[in-house]
Amino acid sequence: MRILAVDDSPISRDLIPMIFATSGFPPVHVAESGHMALSILSNGDEQFDCLVLDIEMPEMDGIELCARIRRLPRYRDTPIIMLTARDDADTIEAAFAAGANDYIFKRSTAKDLVGRVHVAKRMLHRNDCMVLQNMDRDHGPQARSLRSGRHKFALSDSLLVEGVERLILPFSLGNYLTQLPSEALSDVRLFGVQIEDPIRHYYDNTTPDFVDILERCAGGIRATVNTERLLMAYQGNGAFYCIARNIDPGYPPELEAGINSYLETCENASALAALQSVRVCVGTPITPNARRGQRVRLSFDRVQERMDARTKIGATIQPLQSEQETAGWR
Repeated sequence: MRILAVDDSPISRDLIPMIFATSGFPPVHVAESGHMALSILSNGDEQFDCLVLDIEMPEMDGIELCARIRRLPRYRDTPIIMLTARDDADTIEAAFAAGANDYIFKRSTAKDLVGRVHVAKRMLHRNDCMVLQNMDRDHGPQARSLRSGRHKFALSDSLLVEGVERLILPFSLGNYLTQLPSEALSDVRLFGVQIEDPIRHYYDNTTPDFVDILERCAGGIRATVNTERLLMAYQGNGAFYCIARNIDPGYPPELEAGINSYLETCENASALAALQSVRVCVGTPITPNARRGQRVRLSFDRVQERMDARTKIGATIQPLQSEQETAGWR
């Protein structure tokens, strides 16, 4: 596993390769600045499997570097770990929004750092989340030959649509939640957004059209919650998990109304049949579990439960509304 570490500190540039060498890793390459790192990564001679970035560097900090790396085609989905002394919630959020997959504090042990890189390695080989690139969103002449329901991903697969603001990998969203400091959790809200009847949308649409649905739903969530303190991930089966900080997302019916209104506006402005009748349900927001070791599993389980409960309520209300409308015509 080839690793590039970027840090302006000479001590760190000496220490990091030693840590990995004692754990059996190949020699670690180092760069002393963001500009040097971009020069190395843009050179086609070497391909790195994992990047370890410091945040506090002159001229270009690690967060800006991370965002620039994600714009390099060869490094769109390469694991990026932030290694830093910064432990405030704003910096942690900014790092994950820029495309980081994990975040570790410099006060952590060498064992912790090596362990996180091993996790990144497993993530790289398991490919738990498919990254959908611009070619998957192309509605040009080639898209006309695509068949509805024929996708290279399953309905249950988690997906990352490239270029969608504030949408990150599920793996990264879990790590973000884990790394948030305990004192910040009281201002954090998690909630789920479920696309209604995802099976129908999956089988009735081509890949570009289905990706359009995901992109517009993510846009509707951002527009309705209306905060830069939002990160979300598409978990598969039509479900988005969302984390908002320092804002109350609102009452589920109001959230649903806002997102669905956004989707209706997109539908009216677009010629795409895929956007017709796309609607969502929103689960009641929760505060995350405080115990760091079980925070992700317990919190995400509750998000799913609240979302499922809201979906069942919506499924009950719709037939009643249809009956009332029919009765009105009698």
